Amino acid sequence: MIESYSNISDEIYEQIKDIVGDEFISKDPEILWCYAFDGTMFKENTIPEIVVLPGNKDEISEILKIANKNKIIVIPRGSGTSLSGGPISVFGGGIILDLSRMNKILSIDIPNNLTVVQPSVICDDLNFELNK
Repeated sequence: MIESYSNISDEIYEQIKDIVGDEFISKDPEILWCYAFDGTMFKENTIPEIVVLPGNKDEISEILKIANKNKIIVIPRGSGTSLSGGPISVFGGGIILDLSRMNKILSIDIPNNLTVVQPSVICDDLNFELNK
């Protein structure tokens, strides 16, 4: 088994909790286990140390500043249906940055073929709005 890249202290956990709030961060083993998989079947230690659900780009920025300062790996995750292992902590540890709260369509500009969305917009939701 490959060792984790980081060791998130209680102090770092509390700093991140102050950013997103208590209901949007977890180190509960049952929650972490749910984030250890996607459509692939990795058999390594893929369990992250914490899962964080930021609500906006400012929260993401603050989380990334803490992670960068402390050399903590961060793995962004959308819906987790990937078949490439992209949204999991392949070697274990680190922060899973669950972007599912960021699911808004920000603008649709049909004449310029431009749509601005947050990272977890579901294609069917976007198509529904575009069909209007």
